[in-house]
Amino acid sequence: MPIREIIRKKAEFLSKQANALSAKIKIIPKSSYSLGEPIDLDIELALRSPIEARGFEAKLVCIETRREKIVREMDTYDRMQERDLGVPYSTHLHTSTRTIEKEIYSQKLQLGKKGRYESGIYHARFEPPKSSPATSHAWHDSRKIVWKVLVKLDIPHAPDAYAQKEIVIA
Repeated sequence: MPIREIIRKKAEFLSKQANALSAKIKIIPKSSYSLGEPIDLDIELALRSPIEARGFEAKLVCIETRREKIVREMDTYDRMQERDLGVPYSTHLHTSTRTIEKEIYSQKLQLGKKGRYESGIYHARFEPPKSSPATSHAWHDSRKIVWKVLVKLDIPHAPDAYAQKEIVIA
């Protein structure tokens, strides 16, 4: 293979990589949604030039964050360690708190299959269950609920274009 052909192919490959790195995704939702209401949103894809991709997908997730209080009896080792650190002995119980995130709902939509993608606006419609919990940023009963839309353009041989946006369901 002549050297010019190798250089041309390399330049073409690097041009595709640069185009893939410039891919931008913007999620445009309404300001808020009601419980049981379908979630309609537009997804704006901005590319410098058309690009080949393995797929374009959107995902609606509901994430529950819980705080758990753990109380355990201190063993001899823990008491000796506290004594060595100068902590006054007060009780035989040790209390700690941990935060756990759990995905309680997920719905995936295929916005496009393998093929060529151009800049444009794509539409997504999610149907969350009518019994779904509302968005809650304050700690109620030691838990918070957050709804998010995640969008991904799967680009071969390059980093995927990815975006996420929190939505409010009231």
